[in-house]
Amino acid sequence: MTHEYDETTVHNQLTNSFSCPMKKILLLSLFCLKIALALGQLPNVNAQWQFGMFGNELGEHLMEVIDIDNDGKNEVICSAVSGGDSWNGKEYFYILEYDNNKNTYAFEWISRLFETRISATQFKDLNNDQFLDIIIALQNGHVHIFDGKNRKEVKSLDFGLETINDLLIFDVDNDNQDELVACNNDTTVIYGLNLVKEMEIPMGGSYLQIGNIDTDDNIELVYSSGNIIELTDESYQQQSTFEIYRYSTPFHLVDANQDGIMELVYLTNYDNMVCYNFETNHTFWTLDPNSSVESVKVYDNPLNGLRELYFGTTYDGVMVYNAANGQLIRATHRHHEGVNNMAIGDANNDGQLELVWADGGHCTCEDYLFVYDFDSFTEEWRNFPLNSPFISVVYGDVDNDGEMEYVVAAQSSGSHEGGVINVFNAQDGTLEWRSEAYRYDVSSLKIADINNDGINQLIVGIEFTGYVVPATRLYIYNTSSYTVDHIIELRGSRRTRDIEVADINGDSNNEIIIGTGSGWSSDESFVYILSGQSHSILWQSEKIGRWNSYAYSLEIDNIDNDDALEIVGIEYDHNNDKKGIFIIDGKDYTVLKEDQFNYCSLTTGDYDGDNQLDIIAGTDEGEIVVLNALNLEPSYYMDLESSKIESVGLIKETNDDNSILYSNGTQLKLLNSSRTATTWESDTINGRLGYFNNMCTINRGSSELNEVLIGSDHGIFLFNFNHEEVQVGKYPWRDEMIGILNTPHSDIAQVKISPNPCLEHANISFKTAIAAPAQIEFFSLMGQKIKSHYFLTQTGENQVQINTQGWPQGTYIIKVQQNDVFIANGKLFKINTP
Repeated sequence: MTHEYDETTVHNQLTNSFSCPMKKILLLSLFCLKIALALGQLPNVNAQWQFGMFGNELGEHLMEVIDIDNDGKNEVICSAVSGGDSWNGKEYFYILEYDNNKNTYAFEWISRLFETRISATQFKDLNNDQFLDIIIALQNGHVHIFDGKNRKEVKSLDFGLETINDLLIFDVDNDNQDELVACNNDTTVIYGLNLVKEMEIPMGGSYLQIGNIDTDDNIELVYSSGNIIELTDESYQQQSTFEIYRYSTPFHLVDANQDGIMELVYLTNYDNMVCYNFETNHTFWTLDPNSSVESVKVYDNPLNGLRELYFGTTYDGVMVYNAANGQLIRATHRHHEGVNNMAIGDANNDGQLELVWADGGHCTCEDYLFVYDFDSFTEEWRNFPLNSPFISVVYGDVDNDGEMEYVVAAQSSGSHEGGVINVFNAQDGTLEWRSEAYRYDVSSLKIADINNDGINQLIVGIEFTGYVVPATRLYIYNTSSYTVDHIIELRGSRRTRDIEVADINGDSNNEIIIGTGSGWSSDESFVYILSGQSHSILWQSEKIGRWNSYAYSLEIDNIDNDDALEIVGIEYDHNNDKKGIFIIDGKDYTVLKEDQFNYCSLTTGDYDGDNQLDIIAGTDEGEIVVLNALNLEPSYYMDLESSKIESVGLIKETNDDNSILYSNGTQLKLLNSSRTATTWESDTINGRLGYFNNMCTINRGSSELNEVLIGSDHGIFLFNFNHEEVQVGKYPWRDEMIGILNTPHSDIAQVKISPNPCLEHANISFKTAIAAPAQIEFFSLMGQKIKSHYFLTQTGENQVQINTQGWPQGTYIIKVQQNDVFIANGKLFKINTP
């Protein structure tokens, strides 16, 4: 659902009557317009604030404390698996920076959700700009490179491997130039930093270590499969093998006794770790950590002068050993959730070292990122365990203090907890309040004055499954103390999919409008209208459906210019696989419906500047349809994407034109109304961006500042559209656009059709300026060509008779071309009974 919040909102007034009957036939006209490039102005758009989900399986493939942007301050970089994709294997990473004012680690940047798991990461200044680049290897064989300064993805390449298990940077050929070395189970490839392939080796493993393990000058590649390859100039040869307990276990090359020769630390059986020297065939030490080792780090401790090995274990936390003799130095407390990874550095930039580590690899409970004081091993900070998708975002003065807030709902906080509400100050992003985890999932939010006392409340929709009969609940918060004043329970539906509050019947009292959803059981879905005073049910719609059916994307507007408002929304009947738009009259509850397209998102507003209210709707097929709100007749049709339009909104331009803003689930895009072209798109974010109630547009009362708050499975992103125009040149657009007739921008002539509707024949009349070959085509509303007719026109009036016998009853689009130039169009209505 999308909301347009304006502190001086004025509803669009229409002069026509809502009582006009809705036409069943869609008055669409399709014409093909070839556009190779679209020349336009790009709004200056900034992603100025982000808040992320810490996720699951934290840091398993990336954990580092490093100054990535060369600003003199360290950042914490951590990978995670999206809570919405734990079983699908989609991963992302984020950058945290310590905020001294807030005494916490705040999200500085969040990557897109990758299509698969991260397998390895490295940091290297590849272009010599004095900034480190972040090199991400994915399990699908692709490598993505991000600029450390601006976080932009600057390169994506295929390493020619079906999968990548490990990636290292090392000068493997002793030419004083580092190389990128990647491997899978049976192949290793070596690339120069110019990203040109230099060598391929038919050997691989789950993990790879590189170093000199003997006294010669050649470099060895040591694999967790037990194989060792020695590189000599531009060739290689297998040197030896060794036995390792598990091919997938972490292992590490380290110069344990600091004599210039690397030793291998690896697992020989379930618990025993050994430090082995290949040159002397000597085992330096053997130790039993009493717990499986999940990760290994080597660190030269400046406090004691020792080279230390840090073992992240399954049950015993972090254990630290002297690399020279294998003696235990110290350990954190016992920890039964496993240690995925570790990093050491000055994480909070206070001049003191911290140990950063993450858990969650061996439990189904909440996953945490910890920051420990390095000297005392005492906890300094841990994250709040948000690890489930964001589901709803709203904007308003939730606590009635005169300042605006962003309110964000995560569907649940952890594997055994329900949803969590977060309230942020809209000026500086400070977290003002966070709820305790609900017992059940959160599904929707609304900020509104329910009982007309001038004080806003926060309404939270909860999926309640505590009864044999499913129910959904509304928690109404007194936000001065964030205590629950009322709980409204609606039996029979499982989820609250959307909430609106307005005086829809003109009685000076607000009503609560609720769209509910069913699950995969016997529950059902409805639209409810409740009294804001008594919370009693004033009206309930007919059943929408069962088995995951729902009503959502609610908007409130005065469509027919009477003394009552109307409710606009989308209903999905899963049983019949049908989605449609409905309008409910706020006075008599009359319902109009339109279901010719698979609508999945909508907003309302004056799209085309004709002072009439429009419904702008996205579809499952990637289309945007603009409908007249009075009669639900489509007036514009835009085929934009190959995937569904998750959310749609309007942004006011400085020239008073409205631009359509929409999400296709991966990116946020701006579609300018006057140019019918994409003028801006965000970086790829993924993660069902804008899903359900996860987008709201914000106008802070100035044409200079429009903002969009949008959520995904793994993050919340605030974009600022300040409309400071900058010339950006040409941008590629789609090869083909399908549009609608009778737009304010169209100068195409209209054909005359008689009779219309027609039964068996129709006469098509139009004028031409010259005599020349012409073609007239007929299309169904879904774009299927029904008939083509070729003829020679004469100067002036032309008439063609078309036989329509055998055509299905419905509406057809007429397009006339002369010398391949589109000259006229129209709409033909076909009936099969007089």
